[in-house]
Amino acid sequence: MTPEQKIQVLQSELRLANAEIARLRRRLNEDGVHGKRVRRAYSDALLLAEFAIGYLPTTRTFAAQHAGMTHVRWENARALLRLARVHTGKRWLSHDLAVIEAALTKAVEKALETPEAFRARL
Repeated sequence: MTPEQKIQVLQSELRLANAEIARLRRRLNEDGVHGKRVRRAYSDALLLAEFAIGYLPTTRTFAAQHAGMTHVRWENARALLRLARVHTGKRWLSHDLAVIEAALTKAVEKALETPEAFRARL
């Protein structure tokens, strides 16, 4: 096999591998709308947890005024907090940021694996 033929074969294999990677990324929702929503909800949920630990209100109005959080982002953050089982919708079940962060990390994985579990809490 000549060097040019080897290059063509390798380029073909690279195209197949790139297509497989793109398919897997879409499948995991890492680059999709849902994945972006969940990642943003994670950071917003941590911010709400910091508010709660600092004895600040976690209301939608307070989050909008002091953090620029929209209504949809606030709802997504609360849905992730409920999925993580650190917030019931009315009260916080944990006031330890390390525990909340660990629970949110697991909730993000669960939300990416099963989007229905996340959407059910919206």
